[in-house]
Amino acid sequence: MDIEGVGLVRGDIELHIKKAYWHAHGHGGDPNYNGVVVHGALEVTSPETLLQSGSLAPVMDLSALLTEASEKGPALDLWQVLAGKGFPRPCSLEDVAKTLDRAGDDRFQSKADWLWRCIQADGPDQAIYQDLMEGLGYRSNRSPFIRLAAAAPYRAVSQAALSLPASLRVAAIGGWLIDLSGLDGAALRPSRSSRRRSNGMGPVMDGQEWHLFRVRPANHPRRGVLGAAMLLNRFLEPGLAAGLRDEVRKLSPASLCGAGEG
Repeated sequence: MDIEGVGLVRGDIELHIKKAYWHAHGHGGDPNYNGVVVHGALEVTSPETLLQSGSLAPVMDLSALLTEASEKGPALDLWQVLAGKGFPRPCSLEDVAKTLDRAGDDRFQSKADWLWRCIQADGPDQAIYQDLMEGLGYRSNRSPFIRLAAAAPYRAVSQAALSLPASLRVAAIGGWLIDLSGLDGAALRPSRSSRRRSNGMGPVMDGQEWHLFRVRPANHPRRGVLGAAMLLNRFLEPGLAAGLRDEVRKLSPASLCGAGEG
């Protein structure tokens, strides 16, 4: 993004209805938001946002999206896009909030319906596993991660891992996933014996399916594979669906977010 007075910058963009929500949501004290280079909001009270690192991110006033045009010509019209999906153009900030809430609810419902169809077709463990793998792909590698979940199905991976000593399972799962992905993961691979895959896994993917150009190190597929291995190992005994169900029943977002740790 080209910021006036700064030049071309790369980083994250955070959007809110009100600028004040940055602090209300706890972003100001969260180092995970130090990569934000632009903070956009419809209701702006100051030109800059303070990050946890002490740096300042410029604030972009998005209220122009409510107008038909500006002196420079037609504005970027988000609402024209939403109108094609059955949402009326909002006339006030209150209407904006209601419209975005409704759009978010509709998207959540469509994802829930899709997940339910996957559960009916493949069972809850495989459906949740595939959905989690897709999320690990971020924007660039969602499709390859879905194909990896098919090449290394949950049932085959969990059964093979359970046949190993507990101390070898995480490394073994990571090694199998890396092997099947076609990525170069020598640093993740355990000994040859624990890398042995079951007949239910394969074929090996073409490593060129992965999009690695300008992918941030934290979003690299290898890192996602290791995270998947840790999560699968965490719930090997009860099963992925049952294990996550128990975490959800605790009604603790912190507990659910930390479910793949340890």
